[in-house]
Parts: sequence; C-alpha cells; structure tokens
Amino acid sequence: MSNGYVKQWCPSIKSSSEQDPEMVSAVVSILKSLGEDLSREGLVTKPAKFLKWMMNFENANLEMKLNCANAVKANREVKEKKLHCELNIPFWSMCEHHLLPFYGIVHIVYYCADGYNHKTLMKSIVHFYGFKLQVQERMTRQSNS
Repeated sequence: MSNGYVKQWCPSIKSSSEQDPEMVSAVVSILKSLGEDLSREGLVTKPAKFLKWMMNFENANLEMKLNCANAVKANREVKEKKLHCELNIPFWSMCEHHLLPFYGIVHIVYYCADGYNHKTLMKSIVHFYGFKLQVQERMTRQSNS
C-alpha cells in the first residue's frame, strides 16, 4: 500500500533467533518447581516454544513501529477528515501484575481522510499496545492517544 504500512495486523518476528541457554534453564526450573515432569511428551519442547513465543511477543513492538508510523503521520497531514469507527476489534494481552492472559474487544472512533480505510491500521495499533506485558487501564490510554 502507498500509505506506508504493511497490510497485516498481527506482526511478529519471522526469523527464529538463537535462544539463550540461561533463559531455557529458567523456564525448565519454573516448570520443575511446579512439579511437572519435563520428560513427558507434551512438555519436552515447551521451554523452547515458550521462549520463542515470548521473544515474538516482545519484538512485535519494533515491527509495529516500523510498519505503522508512516500511516499515522500521513493521516495527520490531511485537512478534510470524517469521523469513522471500528467496532469489536479483538485483542489479548498478558497482565504485567499476574503474568496471566486477558482479552476483550476494543471500539475505536477516529477522524480520517475520506477514501482511506484505516481498519487494518487500527487493528495494528490495538495489537501493538496489547502485544506486551500490559495493564488494562494503560492499554486504554495508549490506544486512545
């Protein structure tokens, strides 16, 4: 697209980076302290999978910044704008206090130049703020700014 953002709302790192053995050991230690048997079929690869997920979770912020910054700047420069709304945008995040997932839906009302469809951008913004350790109140403030 010509407005500078990639047509996707769920950014993540595509390449798998080398995992730090200390991080794998930490996840193994946590699972063992919970009484889990790491030789069990379902858990053998879990520490590595969890770390891959966590690294994607944290690195999604950089990709979002790169993909959506130009679209937001371009929209601010347009003089004639109309009110638009995007309803029921699903999100999920991880509570930074409890390290547990939470999820919901977001409704966004925004001004935008006529002829632009920023639904993908709005979903990306919600994803950007939700795809990290977060609290609900801060996510609301951030996605509204």
